[in-house]
Amino acid sequence: MRVDAIRNQPKSDGRTRPDQGGGVRWLDYVSAGAPVTREYNVNRRGADYRNFDLASEDPQACAQACAEDAKCQAYTYAPAGHWEGSPPQCWLKDSVPPRTEVADLVSGVRLE
Repeated sequence: MRVDAIRNQPKSDGRTRPDQGGGVRWLDYVSAGAPVTREYNVNRRGADYRNFDLASEDPQACAQACAEDAKCQAYTYAPAGHWEGSPPQCWLKDSVPPRTEVADLVSGVRLE
């Protein structure tokens, strides 16, 4: 995916928000590393090379981990309880698996 394929619209806080074209893809703000998208209710199953529990329910923490890891090409975040009794979790991926709709999951793709 090319960055110039996404039309950015300014938000009041200075971040950018791409044209959603279906309501699921946002350009995520990360403090360091490559920009990544955020796709709500999307799983990118497979290609996992690292997974870990998160201290809080924050998909941004998963996006940030992907942005800071040069090997990461995509990620998927699951909130606490997505699987019975599970804490919030993050999966980093070394390629970009196809999108599938799954309620409550948040995925994203590295743009660089």
